[in-house]
Amino acid sequence: MSRSIWGKALLAGAALTGSALLLGAPAHAYGASAPHASTRAALAPVVVSRTGSTIVVRAGAEANGLDVNGSAGASLTVTDTLAQVTAGAGCQQLGALVRCSTVGVTRLSVTASLGDDAVRNNTNIPSALSGGPGRDRVFGGSAADTLSGGTGDDILSGGAGTDHINGGDGVDTCTAETEINCEL
Repeated sequence: MSRSIWGKALLAGAALTGSALLLGAPAHAYGASAPHASTRAALAPVVVSRTGSTIVVRAGAEANGLDVNGSAGASLTVTDTLAQVTAGAGCQQLGALVRCSTVGVTRLSVTASLGDDAVRNNTNIPSALSGGPGRDRVFGGSAADTLSGGTGDDILSGGAGTDHINGGDGVDTCTAETEINCEL
């Protein structure tokens, strides 16, 4: 094989390999990189609190990667891969995460804000999850959940339980027992 053909073949192979790697890459590989811890502290924090029998998670005005883990009658933790999480009333700060008791809790309310958010409810607590404006990915837990995508092209999945989804404006992909404003 001549040098020029060999060089072209090598460049074509590198381009195909790079494209294939990007297709399987996480969202931050496309330019939405996770901020350094010092940068996260400067962003509007996610505040987690308990109000009566409801755990409330309110995000600031940036993209969020929220994970809520735990179970009813014990405790849950909230982390965010893209922003700082801060304990409000009734919850405890444990380094980069917040923990709240779920004894007597009957509802989880999570509201993301601007940006392309990911919200994952990994609990058995009934929830109301909102992605807000942006291309959001919102996933319910194992109880009855109500999901809202807001504006943007969203992916919403209720998970187990009897779930209700409102995709909002945009071309939304939904999986639930009751779906409105869902195009796919």
